[in-house]
Amino acid sequence: MILVILLISTGVAADKKNYPSSPPAQISKKWRIGYLEGGYYKDYPKVLIATVEGLIRLGWIENIAIPPQMEKEGNTAKLWSWMASDVKSKYLEFAADAHYSADWKNDLRDQTKKRVLKR
Repeated sequence: MILVILLISTGVAADKKNYPSSPPAQISKKWRIGYLEGGYYKDYPKVLIATVEGLIRLGWIENIAIPPQMEKEGNTAKLWSWMASDVKSKYLEFAADAHYSADWKNDLRDQTKKRVLKR
């Protein structure tokens, strides 16, 4: 599983090769994507929505209208649930059970870390 703060660019890596940001021509299985946040922050839903919009533009996921209330509510768990059930892709799966938040609590951070690493 890939945990994501996903930043896709057409930048150049340290080895000076160009790496495309478009999806591969063939894929053996979908990449499973998860989401991890330290806790609530007002901009996180906006960043997650922008990530989905970027993946649409790059061809990683099918075009879909993001419900306006998703950003207004500011709840990444609800947004993630919607993504897992409604977003379609040949390449990516937004795993329904892979939204994690430690709510800015150290004890929860340790528990969350263990849960993620078990996967």
